[in-house]
Amino acid sequence: MSGGAAGSVLCAYAGFVEKWRVEVTETRIPLPGLAKPVRLTQLSDLHLGRAISLDHLHHVATLALATKPDLFCLTGDYVDYPDVGYDVAYRAVFRRLSQAAPTFATLGNHDGSHHHPRPGEIDHTVIRARLSAGGVHLLHNDAAQQVGLNLVGVGDLWSWEVDPERAFHNTASGLPTILMNHNPDAKDALLPYPWQLMLSGHTHGNQIRVPFLGRHPWAVVQDPRFIAGHYQWEGRQMYINRGIGGLSGIRLNSRPEVSVLRLEPVRLTSTPA
Repeated sequence: MSGGAAGSVLCAYAGFVEKWRVEVTETRIPLPGLAKPVRLTQLSDLHLGRAISLDHLHHVATLALATKPDLFCLTGDYVDYPDVGYDVAYRAVFRRLSQAAPTFATLGNHDGSHHHPRPGEIDHTVIRARLSAGGVHLLHNDAAQQVGLNLVGVGDLWSWEVDPERAFHNTASGLPTILMNHNPDAKDALLPYPWQLMLSGHTHGNQIRVPFLGRHPWAVVQDPRFIAGHYQWEGRQMYINRGIGGLSGIRLNSRPEVSVLRLEPVRLTSTPA
């Protein structure tokens, strides 16, 4: 095969094939203060629009439902651009999840306006309506309690809507806290607050990973140490989901992800007298 033909095949694979090769990952996460095990499934960056169709997202929902979680957490960017992806039928995707398990969500930078809006430009009325019609509980700088956990959701960093003071106001003492935050770069601003595990997306797992160019040449975060998977940071834990969609739906060596997090109590060992 010539170099040009090989390049064409690679481009076709990246543009049309890998986005369908959704990977279901499973990660064990010990969580201090947890009373009993919780099975949590996270989805992020669905990006309904030009490259990701409703049929595609129903396929993803089928994979997610097969994980049989106690809880679904959705971490933002449900649509691609404001002019596409607001299909009323989108609610059916969310409804499939919420009918199977309690489903909570936070918003991303694409859910109100494109890329880097200025304060006051945000309008996520439509995506709020789709989530609500689908039975999803939106935590926009708010908190709730579910399956022995505090669930805290903050607004998006690029949308100037991170408000932790408001978000943590309704937490219950004595419960471990899961923080849902679309962009992992907000972690530094959120460090002073009491959370044990942060769930994020936004990075798309770098979306295109070419080894000889370095691991994260197109990272959309300021801190490229945190791109995909499970991390320990400053005595906390983070899980960054690779998402489903992204720029033009292109994927190369960064398969879309449905992440299953097996949250387990930390067993304290007694010290001999």
